[in-house]
This record gives sequence, C-alpha cells and structure tokens, in this order.
Amino acid sequence: MKTQLFIFFICILFLFGCATKNPTSATLGHFKDNLSVFERATPTVDETKNFKFEKIAFNKKHFFRITKDDQVFEFDSGRSFFKAFEIPTDNEIINVRLKSFAVEDNFRIIGKIDYYIFYPFIAFLDSNMNFTRATTPEMLISIGIFNMFNFENGGLEMNFTIDQKEFNEKYIVVYTKEKYIDDSESVVIGSNSTFYNTVPGGGGSVMVIPSDVDTTFSNNDEKASPFGQLRITLSPQQ
Repeated sequence: MKTQLFIFFICILFLFGCATKNPTSATLGHFKDNLSVFERATPTVDETKNFKFEKIAFNKKHFFRITKDDQVFEFDSGRSFFKAFEIPTDNEIINVRLKSFAVEDNFRIIGKIDYYIFYPFIAFLDSNMNFTRATTPEMLISIGIFNMFNFENGGLEMNFTIDQKEFNEKYIVVYTKEKYIDDSESVVIGSNSTFYNTVPGGGGSVMVIPSDVDTTFSNNDEKASPFGQLRITLSPQQ
C-alpha cells in the first residue's frame, strides 16, 4: 500500500511539473552541449542599433528563452547570447521583475536531479541606443530549486525600478557574463549597500539599485549555462 501511494504521489508531481512547462534539457539542450555551442560562437552583431528588439506589454508575464538561435554580442564582460526588449514609454517609472529558471539537465524519479541556469544581467539603453547602466550579481536573489506551492522551478530573480525621466532609458538587454558560463565560478548575490558598476560595452561608472537580501549562491549547486528560460514582467508604478 505504501509503495502504491508513493508511486501515485510521484506521478502527481510529474503531471503538475509538466503542466507548468518547467524548462528541461529536452527543450534547451544538455549543459555540456550548450557549453560546446558557446565555445564556437562568435559575435553576430557589433552595434546596438542592429539588436532585434521585442515589445513588452505592461502587467503581463512574458516568458522567453535564450538559445543558440539568438544574437551574440561582445559586451565588456565577454560574449553572450542575449534578448533585447523595448520598454513601454507611456509611464515614467516602471517596476521590473526578472526571473531565470533552474533547468533540469536530466530527470530521474529516484535520485538527484542536475540543474543548470542562465545567470541573468540587464544592460539599459537610452533612446539613442547608448548603454547607460547595468545590473550586478548583488541584485540577484536565489529562490530555491523547486516551489511546491505552484510547482514552478526555482532559480534567480531580481526586482528593480526604471525611472525613464532620470535616465531616458528605452531598452533593456538580458545577457550573461562570460566568466559565469561554466561550473566553477561562484556568485555572491544580495547586498544592503549602494554600489557602482561598469556599463557593458560603454565604460564608466553608474549607480544601480541593490537588493535587500543577503545570500550566497554557488555554481556547484546549479551550473551556469549560456542558454536558459526566463520571465520578465513590467508594471507601471502607481
């Protein structure tokens, strides 16, 4: 009887996991294959004016993947596949929430499940498509491997505000830093202090908004991949 109940419980978890379309290597590739693709990749664009921008509507969860089919750019931190988005311009202050999901590199009913993740960073562009500022690892918050309440994979998340009047920012670019694309580099996330960051592709120092959570997240738990599944939500500040 106990065995039957256990099998029933596992099946329910599996069905819920499939229903939420959690990312797996079946859709995003295995970690080692992704690294091999990245090692051979070269920049496909050399100017921001050639970026392909997608539009995002307010108050809608926009899911997207960064894959081998996306553009590659040489940021100050190295090469990265990326996605670029146009910010709605009918509101001066916008709240942004970005999540990068843990991706199952394999699935086993019994035993440890291996995960990888796309370590997300955001670069901002003004109306002239010049870099203005960028996020840092300290803004990331780890939210665990798996959420039992909504059957959604955990991952890394950041929340921040865009003040369009102050920075004239019209576009955001989601990318990763080349040094994090392996399984050896550790990342410290969460900070209570104000800090400065060099803008990718542009140079100079600019202030970014810190997180109020202090956590350490290591690639030994989740390997850092050049590809991943993410979700971004924009909402106007009331």
